[in-house]
Order: sequence, then C-alpha cells, then structure tokens
Amino acid sequence: YQISIWQQSSDNPTGKKDLYAVKAKFKKIIDTKINYEKIIEDIKELSQQIVPFENIPTQPHIPTNSDTLLLNVTDLHINKLVEDESGIKYNSEEAVRRYYSAINDIVNIDYSENIILVIGEDFFNIDNLQKTTTRGTPQSTNSNFYSMYQLGFRVTTELIKQLVSKYTSVEVISVLGNHDTLSTYCLVVTLEAYFRNQHNITFNSDSKYRKYKQIGNSLIGFGHLNTETKQQKPFLMSNEVPKEFGETKYR
Repeated sequence: YQISIWQQSSDNPTGKKDLYAVKAKFKKIIDTKINYEKIIEDIKELSQQIVPFENIPTQPHIPTNSDTLLLNVTDLHINKLVEDESGIKYNSEEAVRRYYSAINDIVNIDYSENIILVIGEDFFNIDNLQKTTTRGTPQSTNSNFYSMYQLGFRVTTELIKQLVSKYTSVEVISVLGNHDTLSTYCLVVTLEAYFRNQHNITFNSDSKYRKYKQIGNSLIGFGHLNTETKQQKPFLMSNEVPKEFGETKYR
C-alpha cells in the first residue's frame, strides 16, 4: 500500500490545504480449504490396495498375569528441529531414538498378556506440505512431509512387528493431536491395512478425538485434550460414556 500527502492552494487563511491519498493492491488468496471428509474416504479406499504384511507366528513370552500394558508416548514430534549455536538439540533421529528407548525399557521388563499401543498425540510435528500444524502454525523442521511420513510408517511397523510376536493380543489406538490430526489418522489407517491379516492385532482407527476403553473395572480415556476447557475435562467420561462410567470403579 502507498500513502501520499500533499498541499494545494486554498482560499482559507493559510492559503493551503492538505490532501491525502491511500492506494492499496490486493491479491486474491487461493481457496485452500481442505475437505477432510473426502480425504478420509480416499484413504480408506486406497488402504485396501496395500499388500498386507505376512502373518507372524505368535510366540509370546509366558505372561505372569492377564494384565494389559498401556504404552502411550505423547508429543514425540517427529520432524521437529531444535538447534542453537552449540548444534542440534532435537530432530527426527533423536525423536526416534527416544521413542525406541522409552518403549523398550518398559516392554523388556513387562510380562503382561496384552498390550495397547497409542499412536498419535503429536507423533508427527507437521500435517501438510507447507510444514505447518493442522491449523496452520509454521514449524521448524529437518525434512519434508514425505520423508517424515515414511519414517513414521517404518518406525511404527517395526515396533508393531515386535509387539505382535511377544504379546497374546495387541490393540492399536489412534489419538489425534493438534499438530498431526490428518497425518496420524492416515498413518494408523495405513497400518491397519498393512497388518489386516495379523490375527492377534486390532485397530481403533476412527477419527474421533476422544476414545474410551473398558478393561475389567477400569475405564481408560484417550484424547489429546488441546481444545477442551478445564471445566469440561472432569465430566467428559461421565457425559460421553455413562454406561461404562457406571460399570467401573477406576477411571
């Protein structure tokens, strides 16, 4: 834009008057509204074309109990870059190292029969080719979206192969984050198609932001809870799954 000020002769006592002009040029913004419903349907259709993973013979460790282990690594942010004058503090390589380290520390000393693996909760740092979060906040990254997604798929497939060979049953639950709403959904749907012939694994891959799982007299809630208020959070379970809430003692 351009602002101009000049003077012109006038009959007023000063003999001059001020004139002003403002010029502005506008560029039409291309409509970038994303049809998430259409993308979800396309992913579901395409996922059926994925060649499934060959079934792994189940040779579980001998569990000492019928417990269920819950693994939920939150805010991993694969493709997040943090660096300063001393060098790189965090990137995809470091994220994957921490992911494996945290999970193996737990799995290697666990003797439960079943396991629930949560994937999401900002597993990825960006959600599109523009390197922003789902709502468009720019992020500092160390690679593009394609490389990030391929790395995430490779990491999770390797982990799931490890788990299905050890536990009697494996359940994978997607929990959508505010950084990776679409990419996490696509990842878990793809994993579901890839492992669809594996007999001891199930998936909860729908696009709900909050999910619940009842195990015995315990009710577990899953959700990134980045939009819910402090006033809403204590009442989510009782309002959304009142039947399960009433049947359980621990929540």
